[in-house]
Amino acid sequence: MTEKFPLYTFILAHYNQSQYIFTALDSILQQTYPAIEIIVMDDRSDIFDKEGVALYIEERKKSNIKSVQIIRNEENIGTVRSLNRALKSTSGEFVHIFAADDRLHDDGVAGNFVTEFEKLGAGAEMICAHAMIMDEQMHPPGEYFCSPRLHGSFNEMDADEQYKMIANLCYWAMGAICARTDLYRRLDYFSERYKYVEDWPFFLHITRSGVKVHTMDIKALDHRDGGISRSFTDPDTPLSNGYLQDILEARETEIFPYLSLFPSREQNVLVDNYYRDYQSLVDVGGARKKFRWYNFGKSNKKIMARRFIVDWLYKNNSFIKYSLQIIYLSALILFVTFGLNNTSDAGIIDICMTISGAVLFCATAFFIINIIGWLAYRVFRWSKASRV
Repeated sequence: MTEKFPLYTFILAHYNQSQYIFTALDSILQQTYPAIEIIVMDDRSDIFDKEGVALYIEERKKSNIKSVQIIRNEENIGTVRSLNRALKSTSGEFVHIFAADDRLHDDGVAGNFVTEFEKLGAGAEMICAHAMIMDEQMHPPGEYFCSPRLHGSFNEMDADEQYKMIANLCYWAMGAICARTDLYRRLDYFSERYKYVEDWPFFLHITRSGVKVHTMDIKALDHRDGGISRSFTDPDTPLSNGYLQDILEARETEIFPYLSLFPSREQNVLVDNYYRDYQSLVDVGGARKKFRWYNFGKSNKKIMARRFIVDWLYKNNSFIKYSLQIIYLSALILFVTFGLNNTSDAGIIDICMTISGAVLFCATAFFIINIIGWLAYRVFRWSKASRV
C-alpha cells in the first residue's frame, strides 16, 4: 500500500431503517483503514434523526474519519436518484455503497478492497467480495449470496461472458462491492429510468460496455434478511410493484435489444423469465404494456423458426425422448415380425404385428398431439401478448 492513502467513501443508504442504522454506522466507524469518508443518504424516511446521527458519529469517530456528510431528501425520490445524489457528493477515490439495515463483515473491509485494487492495477474498476445472508437478528446461518465456486469463476470470464451470466440472475450484492468513483462518473451514474433497482441494470450496462468485474475471496457484507430489501420482493408491500416494474424495465432495456448475443436456447429462457416477472407484477396488482413476442425475432423468419424448435425441445425434452424410443422400438418389432412371417407360427406373428402396430400408432399419435397442443398454446400466447 502506498504512503498516501486514497480516500475511501462509504455511502450508507437509509430509508425507514432507524432501528438498524447505528449497527451499520458502527461497522464503518470500526474500520481500520486510515482515510474514510462517510455519507449517510436518507430518502425522506418517516423517522430520521439527522442531528442524532451526526452526534453519534461525532462522539465515536476516530482520526481515520476524514469527512462526514448527512444528506436528507426533501421528498422521497427513490433509491436510484438518492444514490446518484450521494455519488455526486463524494470526494473519495473509491466508493462503497450499502444499505442501513446491513453491516460490514469486519473492520478490515475497506483496507482489503484498497489492497486488492493496488494489486490488480489501474485497469481494475470494480471488485466484488462475498455477501453473507444473515437472519433478522444478524445471526449467521452460513449462507453465501453467491456460492464461493461460482463467485470465483467470474475472474476467469471476460466482460462479455459476465454479462451473459448476470443476464439470467444478479449474482453480485451491491453492498459487497467497491468501485472506483470515476467508473460511476464516466458512465453517468445509475440510470434514473429505474426508481428502486440500481445494481442489476448497472452491472448489465458496465459488463456489456466491456468493464470486467473482479471478484475477491473475502467476506465484506452481512446482509440482513427481512430488512428493508424484503419490502421490494414481498408481494404484500406496495414497494413490490415498483421493484417489479424496474426489473421488467431492466429486461426490456438492458437485455432484449441484445438477445442476438445469446444462443437460441438461452434467448428463450430470458424471454420466459420476462413473462414470469410480468405475471408476478399482475399478481400484485400492477400493470404494464408488455413486449410483443414478434419484436424479439426482428422479422427474421429463420431465427424465429429455429427458436420455435429449440424452445419446444427445451420444454418437452423428456416427452420427446421417451416418445421417440417407443416409436423406434415398436417400429423395430413390426419390422422383425414382417421378416419372420414365413418362418414362424402365423398366430404369433399376427399377435406381434397387432401389438407393435397399435403401440406405434398410439406413440405417434401422442407425439403429434403434443406438437399441435404446444403450437396452439404458443399461438394463443402471442395473440394475447399482442393485444396488451
